[in-house]
Amino acid sequence: MSAGNHNVIFIIPIATQEIAKRISRSLDPDSGGYGAFQTLASLTGLEPATHCIYGTPCRQEFLDQLAVITSSASALKAAIDADYAARWPGEVVPTLAECEALLADLQIFIDASWDDALTQAGLTITQPQ
Repeated sequence: MSAGNHNVIFIIPIATQEIAKRISRSLDPDSGGYGAFQTLASLTGLEPATHCIYGTPCRQEFLDQLAVITSSASALKAAIDADYAARWPGEVVPTLAECEALLADLQIFIDASWDDALTQAGLTITQPQ
């Protein structure tokens, strides 16, 4: 996602990390989306990670698109299908069920700091043991 005057933070359960990475691949206008969701968090930061976090600067156009594609799994799936067909023809496209699973527990924070997003989600960054 390109730089912009907004930021967006996504928090997901760790169980959907791989799905989120594949979806993020199609939402990132360059090629870095698959590298997303590497920051891990848990309730205290000491136990094993329960969630993954990704934050990025973005432009208003992306926020507008985000509102549409997170309104339903079918809208998200349609956007992903189009992008995978154009840019990632050799990769496995996320399914509608995977889109539904991601959206079920996705938390989105717009123009919030990481600290605020983590506090609102009740999470702490997990430190390596």
